[in-house]
Amino acid sequence: MIPETLRLAIDRLATESPLLIASDYDGVLSPIVPDPAAAVPDERALTALTRLAVLSNTHTVAISGRALATLEALTGAPDGLVLVGTHGAEERGAPVGQGLDARVDGLASDLLGLAKQHPGAEVEKKPLGAAFHYRHVDDSRKALAAESAVRIAARANARTIAGKMVVECIFGDANKGAAVDRLRDRYGAVAVIFLGDDVTDEDAFAVLRDNDVGIKVGDGETIASHRVADQGHVAEVFEYLWERRSGDSTPLGSG
Repeated sequence: MIPETLRLAIDRLATESPLLIASDYDGVLSPIVPDPAAAVPDERALTALTRLAVLSNTHTVAISGRALATLEALTGAPDGLVLVGTHGAEERGAPVGQGLDARVDGLASDLLGLAKQHPGAEVEKKPLGAAFHYRHVDDSRKALAAESAVRIAARANARTIAGKMVVECIFGDANKGAAVDRLRDRYGAVAVIFLGDDVTDEDAFAVLRDNDVGIKVGDGETIASHRVADQGHVAEVFEYLWERRSGDSTPLGSG
């Protein structure tokens, strides 16, 4: 059930044009799963979001910390959905990471060495750095593993972003807030709705304006103006927005 205050906000937003609809991937378009490689999309949520893209003056985007190639493989890169990877740094057709190969290789190698010291840890190499996943590390060693990853990033002059059982180590200053601002300007959007569940999504919530709607998915502190209980409610948000913006109350997927 979508909270009534959120329904009212969506009612207002549904009449704005152009409208930018942006969402995180893991924990929003996809449930959080033990194996990041198995994080397939919630079919109902992805269908509803891509369906919105066919409406006039409506732009849909998935912004993720995932590398763009990984995001494309997981989602199938559906028509109409713009994919933005590496916390806003990667888009199709936009070069990224020139001159960083050696630094990224060195950072990833050091993190792989750390992972060997903490069974269960995994390293995900990306164009602008690497992610150190420690969800499966023994609870008694999780904090040490994360702190060690932060120190390795600092030695490499990479910045870190703490997520859910992951330390993102990134060269450069890309973040989801900057990506939302860039996309808002590109499409001339007069309003934005953004859904996110993690600490990295707070950068996007921070750039939202009075006419925008930010939705935190799940528990945790947030500056977002609205919240839904868990990932299972995301499809309902997109479907309700479709109904209000299109004027079509037929349930998506029917017929």
